Amino acid sequence: MHRIIIHFKCVALSLVSAFAFPSGGHCQNSQIPEVAALNLQLEIHQEKVKQPLLDLQAKYDGALEKLGKDAQRRGDLDAVLEIERERDQFRKRDALEKKANDSALARMQEIYQTEARLLSVKIAAGQLKVLNWYADELESVVEDFTKKGEIDKAVEIRKLVDLQRERIAKADAGEKVPDQGKTDSPQGTGGREILVLGSRGKYETAGMLPIKVDRAGRLFTLSSQGNATSVRSNEDLVTPFRVLARAKTDSTEIRLYFGNKGAVIFNRAEGNRKSHFADPETGKWQEFQSGAMGQLTVDQMYDLEIRVSENVIRVFIDGELLGEVSGDFRSVSGRIGIGPALGSTVTVEYLKGIQELVQ
Repeated sequence: MHRIIIHFKCVALSLVSAFAFPSGGHCQNSQIPEVAALNLQLEIHQEKVKQPLLDLQAKYDGALEKLGKDAQRRGDLDAVLEIERERDQFRKRDALEKKANDSALARMQEIYQTEARLLSVKIAAGQLKVLNWYADELESVVEDFTKKGEIDKAVEIRKLVDLQRERIAKADAGEKVPDQGKTDSPQGTGGREILVLGSRGKYETAGMLPIKVDRAGRLFTLSSQGNATSVRSNEDLVTPFRVLARAKTDSTEIRLYFGNKGAVIFNRAEGNRKSHFADPETGKWQEFQSGAMGQLTVDQMYDLEIRVSENVIRVFIDGELLGEVSGDFRSVSGRIGIGPALGSTVTVEYLKGIQELVQ
C-alpha cells in the first residue's frame, strides 16, 4: 500500500518538471526583464500550488514522531522500530515493502494515502492552470516585442510558448510527456535544484558563534548571537545560479549568503538602513547602485531571490528588482545560506539554490 502513497507524492511534485520549462519551470531567456519577472511569478505560483502536499508531508512526519513516542511509553519495541523505519524511509522518499504490522501505523498510512491521492489531483489541475496562465503572459510579451519591432526576441519566445502549449495539451489529455530538460532551450541550458531548508532539505551551519535551528511543521526558525552565522548548503554552486528563499524577520536583518564571501542584507538595521551587498570575491560591502532600501515589514513573509550571472548580480523582493551590481562574476562559486543578524530571529519556509547549467 505504501508504495502507492509515495507514487502520489512524486506525481504531484513532478507534474511541473514533466512539461514546464527547466530551471524552475520557465523560459530560459531570463535576461529579458519582462520574462525574468514572469519566471519568478511562475515559481512563486508553483510553490503555492504544491504547498498543501508539503504541508501534508510535514503533518505526516510529525504524526509519526508522536506515534513513536506513544509506542515508546507503552514499551512496545516492535512498534517503535517499525515506526522509526517508516519515518526514515518516508524522509528518503522511499517506501516500506508492505503494510505496517502496527495497527495505529497502518491506519495512519491509509489516511495519508487517501489524502495524498486527493491532493495529487488538485495539484495537477492547479499546475495546469498556472502553466496556462504563464503561456498566456508570454504571449503578451511576444505581442509587445512584435509591436516594438524586436522580431527576433518575439520569434524565440513564441517557439517556447508553442512547445509549452503542446506539452500542456498532452499532459491534460493524460499522455506521458517526455523530459524536456535537454530540448526546451535553444541555448541548451538546463538546471538542477538544491534544497537547503524545506521538507527534504540538507544543510550545515556556519559562523564563529552557534546558530539555533528550530523546526515547527514546514517552518524553520533561526536565531544566534552572531552577525555572520547561517544555515548553508552542503555543496557549492557556480555561476550562473540563483538563490531563492521565503522568509520573515521578527525585528531586524535577514542575510542571504552566496559564493565564498557574497551576501545581501535585507532590512538593514545600521547606518543609513539601505540594503547592502557584499562582493562574492572580496567580501567588501557596498550599496546598490540604485540606493535601494530593501526594508521589510516585520513578521511578514517575503520571497527573496539573488540571480548570479557572468556580468551582473540582481536581487529581488517579491518579484520586484531591488538592485543590481555589474562586474565580472564568471568565477563566483561557493555555498548558499541564510541567517539572522543583530539580534533578529529569522523564520524560513524554504531556502534553495538552482544551478543553471550551460552546455
